[in-house]
Amino acid sequence: MAPVRVKKRSAANEFVIIVADLGLKVGAVLFGLVLVWLFYNLSAKNGVASLIDRPQVDRDLVMGRVGTACVLLGVFSGLTALCAAIRYYAEEILGYLMSLLGVLLYFGMPWLLTSSYSGSNQFVVQTAGSMAYHFRIVGMLFFVPGVLLILKDIYLRITLAGVRHAKEDNSFGEDEDEESKRHKIYARCWEMPYCRSFLRATCPAYQAHKSCWRIKVGCLCDPEVAAKALRTKGGSTALREDIQNRMQTMQQKKTTLTNAQKRERCRMCIVYDYHQQQKYKLISPIVLPFVIALIWAFYPKLATLITAAIQYTDQIMRHASFLPDAAQKLAPVEAVPPSVVAIFIVWVGIVGFSYALRLLEYCIFKAQI
Repeated sequence: MAPVRVKKRSAANEFVIIVADLGLKVGAVLFGLVLVWLFYNLSAKNGVASLIDRPQVDRDLVMGRVGTACVLLGVFSGLTALCAAIRYYAEEILGYLMSLLGVLLYFGMPWLLTSSYSGSNQFVVQTAGSMAYHFRIVGMLFFVPGVLLILKDIYLRITLAGVRHAKEDNSFGEDEDEESKRHKIYARCWEMPYCRSFLRATCPAYQAHKSCWRIKVGCLCDPEVAAKALRTKGGSTALREDIQNRMQTMQQKKTTLTNAQKRERCRMCIVYDYHQQQKYKLISPIVLPFVIALIWAFYPKLATLITAAIQYTDQIMRHASFLPDAAQKLAPVEAVPPSVVAIFIVWVGIVGFSYALRLLEYCIFKAQI
């Protein structure tokens, strides 16, 4: 077995990772500090609530600082989101976490701020409104990169699934028969790169014109096939080395195997694995039209469910308030804008498409259906 080569990171990649890691830590800490400062000034008696008794100069100064802090809230959250996307780019779960966090910040924090400080004086209400507006920006700064990372994950699952799940190949002798190297969309075992022309005369799969995984015997799993070819063909050094390499992969002694054992043998074979890769390439392009068709068919029901979920969340947020009477003072959400519903449905469709590919990948490469 050839040694596994570990691809080393370049100096530039290492530098980017170090900078992203530092930026993530600094951005998260500064974001937390600004957030604590804003909520302290929003809730403390000597914060913005006390401006009602202060001269206009002090009011302008403090509200200017609040505006600056809200802008910094967006800057530091953007820095955190960007550095997290760079630092943990390869983590599949990151896109889902960032998009979910973005949704919670975009909708949850404005509701919480509105419900908690609606009965306060004008300066508190103004500060809470400014924070709510900037939290929507913060939510989008997490949501958009999260969706892009999900789309990246979908692209990699479509294009690289076979490579990620491919079993280790063995080095066999070269075949002079170019016909054996044809690549068909859904090839039979003797049409794959692993087949050698000198084995076909003794291969039961080729003789029966049925793929080896159907009859559960082939040139890479039955030592007798290779032994017969060696006895029949004799010959060249390259031929003998190829057959010997093949026979070295068949460690088992000749014995009668049950159908379950033959099935397990197929599951471990690189020929069957190549067949599963072709199956994935055929089926995976169908997943996207299938998900779109489902969303199109159930769009009214999805819109109704999402609207009900948003209204129910609004009820919870109005009751999850620092003020005991905020739920009575705030009017409930009667109608959700269609654009908001459409954004949610698109997000659900993207996440659903990603998980549909995960399910397909599991069925083909793990369960090997």
